[in-house]
Amino acid sequence: MQKIGFLLLLFLGFSQNYFSINKPAQDKDEIQKLIDQSKRFLEQRNKPNALLSVNKAINLSKTKKNADQQILALNQKGKIHMAFREFGEAVKVFESAIKLPSSNKNCEIFNNLGVCKFNLGKGYESIQACLQAKKCYEESKEVAKVNSTLYMLGWSHAYVGEYDKASQYFLKQLEILKKDTAQVLNKGKVYRGLGINASMKGDFKSSINYLNQALNISNSKKDIVGTFENLSALSSSYAQMNDFDNAFKYSEKGLIEANKINDEAVILEAKMNAITALVGLKKFDKASTFITEISKDTAKYYFVPTFKVQYYQNNSLIQEGLGNYKDALHSQKRLKQYNDSIISVNNTIGISQLKDQYNFEKDQNTILAQKTELGKQAIKLKNNTILTIIISSVAIICLVIFAFSIYLKREKRKRLDLLSLKFKDGFNEYLKTKYDLTQQQLELWLKIVEGVEEVQIAVSFFKSAETINRWRRQLYAKLNSVEETDKHYTKPKAIILYNKEVDLFKELSNR
Repeated sequence: MQKIGFLLLLFLGFSQNYFSINKPAQDKDEIQKLIDQSKRFLEQRNKPNALLSVNKAINLSKTKKNADQQILALNQKGKIHMAFREFGEAVKVFESAIKLPSSNKNCEIFNNLGVCKFNLGKGYESIQACLQAKKCYEESKEVAKVNSTLYMLGWSHAYVGEYDKASQYFLKQLEILKKDTAQVLNKGKVYRGLGINASMKGDFKSSINYLNQALNISNSKKDIVGTFENLSALSSSYAQMNDFDNAFKYSEKGLIEANKINDEAVILEAKMNAITALVGLKKFDKASTFITEISKDTAKYYFVPTFKVQYYQNNSLIQEGLGNYKDALHSQKRLKQYNDSIISVNNTIGISQLKDQYNFEKDQNTILAQKTELGKQAIKLKNNTILTIIISSVAIICLVIFAFSIYLKREKRKRLDLLSLKFKDGFNEYLKTKYDLTQQQLELWLKIVEGVEEVQIAVSFFKSAETINRWRRQLYAKLNSVEETDKHYTKPKAIILYNKEVDLFKELSNR
């Protein structure tokens, strides 16, 4: 009944506003009215009407040859696409706005462009856009906005594997925030950024320290969403360390907060954390209960490919642990399907950062606005719009930044059609011992054998193509050191050698 009531309200809202959308514009203030109307529709998650209003504003600004207002309208249109995770469309809109001849460039467009590029997996382009935003804000002397770009630059550098640079930006941001006692919640966001960056780097001690500081802040401010995000990040970080007891402890706490938030996507993520920890603890019966609960959500919009990778990876391990080998192999096939496509669906890593970026700007704008009563009123509508976008993005939170790294950490247990399930772990250890491979080198070899594209390998390891090429050369050198048959290993030869080892290991195992 609640859903029917909600749909009825949406219908009534549409019928009440339809004719107002189509009123002819009579003066130049009509453009801003249409933009504001679009913002209100976006708050209602009414995408068709939001686009209808803003497109009318764009066309009207073109007719009046008002480039400044056209840029404002295009920025709003880009935000609509961002709110619905259509980052490719948003990029087209923002880039068209940047090309317009106007002396009054909207700096926010560069910042939004950086967020979109980040979500599309274009880390270096994201950095360039954020640097342009920073320069633009500096020229317009918007100090608070300059500071907020440091935060996004931190995420962008972390994404491309430049963890030290990321840390520098986060720490610089933190130093600025420490001077303002009103910025406590934003300090927590930066601590979370530092924690996730450290975890990606493999510095788990620092990661746990930073995330605990972030958790203390969110707890003290009774920030339920922030508390959940920090608990989720802690659970993920402990899982990467193979400390599944703590991973499960924090996932349970996270589930309590998720239920308070009462959002389907947030609850899904909390349960996914718990499943990952329970699988690590080999408590397959309990994990099976959770996986059954979330199986009904796989068709929902927020069940993005990154989550599907985790879902099928975990389900494969659960079914094997329960002795259901046929179901385990079925999940393994679905896993490969989604893993192969994960780069092409907006690289959901970073949606949490999009949300954090909106949170960050909202908090800073609110603090500045509170200096005057007029400021409080002026910022109210903007904060409401931003809050709606935050809520719509909360489905993907800080765990997503770890999705690839957790997946890779447990890739050694991945099922290959060539191998019997019960021999897989032993085979990996056999390869590592025979060729003196590190875990990273073994995982790289597996990806080469599976035919994963170069760009996917680089992204999945959070490394540059140059770094992956160096790792590959080191891997081939180790293969040569044992085989001594070919001084120049290539991808096809690495695959042939792997298949030979599969046959040899099967033969040894059957003796």
